[in-house]
Amino acid sequence: MEMNIFATTIYGLIQGLAEFLPISSSGHLALLPKVLGIDDPGVAFDLAMHIGTGMAVVVYFRREIGAMFTGLWEMKSGKPNPMGYYALNILLSNVATFVIAIIFKNFAEKQARVPLVIAINLILFGLLMWVCDRFSKSEKKDETFMGKMAFKESLFMGLFQGVAVFPGVSRSGSTLAISRLLKIERSAAGRFSFMMSLPVIFGGMLLHLRNLPPHLHLAPLLWGIVVSFLAGLAAIRFFLYWVIGQGLGIFALYRLVIAIIILLVLY
Repeated sequence: MEMNIFATTIYGLIQGLAEFLPISSSGHLALLPKVLGIDDPGVAFDLAMHIGTGMAVVVYFRREIGAMFTGLWEMKSGKPNPMGYYALNILLSNVATFVIAIIFKNFAEKQARVPLVIAINLILFGLLMWVCDRFSKSEKKDETFMGKMAFKESLFMGLFQGVAVFPGVSRSGSTLAISRLLKIERSAAGRFSFMMSLPVIFGGMLLHLRNLPPHLHLAPLLWGIVVSFLAGLAAIRFFLYWVIGQGLGIFALYRLVIAIIILLVLY
């Protein structure tokens, strides 16, 4: 069965929620065709849904994004600016992400979009996320990425963001895990993670749009993007005002439960 309004609504909803919560949007989207009984629209369609979540980040953090551009402009003129350094750290993290993504991209897209691999990634990275969050002490706040080049923090977060090219890993979950090991508090890590996702979201989308299925109708695709945008806004707000305070344990448990269901039902 081909994609329709109902299917793209589900795709948009799952993408919007799972992109920013540490449960792996790519893993959930890769499993949806089996759940909905439709043809797999492929990685290109999954990434098209990222348009909505990318715009959600832009809208929610519009002031911070504007301040970063202003900061970069002032630094060009020789005037130090904390938000300029923040932007440079985001660029540095995405260089690391790009390198990892290039190395593993083909393998992840062709070999790792299978339920068994997704289930294993859900379990392993869920446990890693919980251990890092549970036993790490917060010492570094937003200032970690402001007023200086935070090479270690930015590079490690970028590397772990790149590993999320594998379905089931979770971009937000992996970056939060390494940030907690680096002793960065959840709020600072979460905001930096949102910001550093923008080049990845829009870059990946532009690279794959030409590979969209030719039979796909434009209306369902656009509707899915709208749904992912609205769900993404809700997920960002939920993350910043609840997850930051409560920790990542509930999401590690959710990942474990989903992985067990996948293994029981499909194997």
